[in-house]
Amino acid sequence: MNEHEPLHPYRAAPRVAPYRRPFSWPAAASFAWVLLGSATMMLVANADPFPGRRQVFFGVAAIMSLGVAAALAILFRHQRDPVEVRPDGLFLAVLALPIGGVLAWFGAAIVHTAAYVPSYMGRRHRKGSRLYVADEAAGSAWIRGRATLDVPDAERSALGAEWRDNARKEHASVAAFSQLALDLMAVGAPPELVAAAHRDALDEVRHATACFALAHAIDGRDASPAPFPHARTQRRLHTFSRRLALTQIAVDALVDGVLNEGIAARLLAKLGSRCALPEMRAALGEMAADESRHASHSWDVVAWCVAEGGAFVASALRGAVRGMPEGVCSSLPERAREGAWEAWGVQGAAMEAEAYAKTRAQAAQKLTLLVDGQARRRRSDEKASTTIASSGTSANQASTV
Repeated sequence: MNEHEPLHPYRAAPRVAPYRRPFSWPAAASFAWVLLGSATMMLVANADPFPGRRQVFFGVAAIMSLGVAAALAILFRHQRDPVEVRPDGLFLAVLALPIGGVLAWFGAAIVHTAAYVPSYMGRRHRKGSRLYVADEAAGSAWIRGRATLDVPDAERSALGAEWRDNARKEHASVAAFSQLALDLMAVGAPPELVAAAHRDALDEVRHATACFALAHAIDGRDASPAPFPHARTQRRLHTFSRRLALTQIAVDALVDGVLNEGIAARLLAKLGSRCALPEMRAALGEMAADESRHASHSWDVVAWCVAEGGAFVASALRGAVRGMPEGVCSSLPERAREGAWEAWGVQGAAMEAEAYAKTRAQAAQKLTLLVDGQARRRRSDEKASTTIASSGTSANQASTV
């Protein structure tokens, strides 16, 4: 070609670099934000309990929710962009949504555990960490019998008040078991579990009347529970997710039932063996048997929730065991703490600590066996299903041939 010949117009056109889509750094930031919150939540969940643990969980959950909200905003912003001009990295925002959601659920379960409130009179009526009991009112409606117990005059007033306080807690437990029955129905529990919850509530009615009667037999005062509007106070069950609802019920059953009812059973049985008053010894023995049965019912609830909810519920229960405090924070009167009232059915601090330690260790061991056994059965069922499916495929292929 002659160097003076004009260039062809197509050859003269400037070369345009191919379009390169930008990278979405905000999407990457939202993903990193959620991962950071997830890692922090897992670290705190596996750490030993410490003051402010619940507040840390709430803070981390809030941080993760910001990351999830940012991911949603990024995806909404680019949803109408043509595919060829959408920035790279949007998949990170998509990943942030399920990670943030799942870990937030797990964190919610552990936060529930962090609201653990020690109780040694069985299942308590509570919402989060707040306990509810009825006030005291004059009257004998909840007193069964008019016996008089041989108690030193110097101890009558304080002992009567302690037994009356126990009676108010037992009275509130009726509402707690009624709530359990409603929760079990909400998640489709079998009739055996619902019926057991109602029987346990009726046991608590007997316990309350027995404790009010013992208090009257000690100090002669007529007192019964006042109207209890907080009986209708309900903690929120997250029924929008059955798996999360199962987790809440399982953690409640482990803490309020297996642990607290188990502690009560141990204490009442030991106190009954040390009590010198026949009437009180009989009442303590009857309540000990009932509390032991309630703890067994709670294990049934835990096992059913694990079978229904799988690894998610099992993981939350392991976190619940780790969240249980190593020691106890007793609110016993000073005289009772020394063990001076054990002859009259009120445990001392040493007896209480021993019962707590033994029940906690037994619960942790039994939970490990339960969860591991459920996992083995699940793997065995999956393997059997796979084998059956493979055998069916082979048979179909053989018949085709």
